Amino acid sequence: MNFFIGDYTCKLDAKGRISVPAGLMKQFPADFSKTVVIKKNVYQKCLELYTIDSWKETMKKLYDKHSFEEDYEEFVRDYTDGNTPVEIDGSNRILVSKHLLEYAGMKKEVLLKSAVDKIEIWSVEGYEEYKKNFDKKRFADKAKQVMGKKSE
Repeated sequence: MNFFIGDYTCKLDAKGRISVPAGLMKQFPADFSKTVVIKKNVYQKCLELYTIDSWKETMKKLYDKHSFEEDYEEFVRDYTDGNTPVEIDGSNRILVSKHLLEYAGMKKEVLLKSAVDKIEIWSVEGYEEYKKNFDKKRFADKAKQVMGKKSE
């Protein structure tokens, strides 16, 4: 599994392409095929970018939970809605489909933000709005829930 570090502000060109900064490209695995998957984030109006290998691991986890339950089918449908495989071209650009750009409200500048094994892609304005609503207390509560309490 690959992990990413850093935030990068990038321009979106007229064709909907994002140039992946060199500092971020260096963090992809050495055997990286340059195929990525872009999908909608299910909680925020942003996108997520996975390497194809990381995406396959995510899909394997989902498949391992497979059942013939309506909730499972609905979750899979919503989770994979709009996911798109994309090749990073020779100039290290990714082409984001028009419907995904519209979903995330992306027009000129985007923020590529590391998020463990994936990269979130935000409109700069969308991320600024998200940060306006940041609540330290809520974050602290989430940190305790997700990371656990320190042993005493």
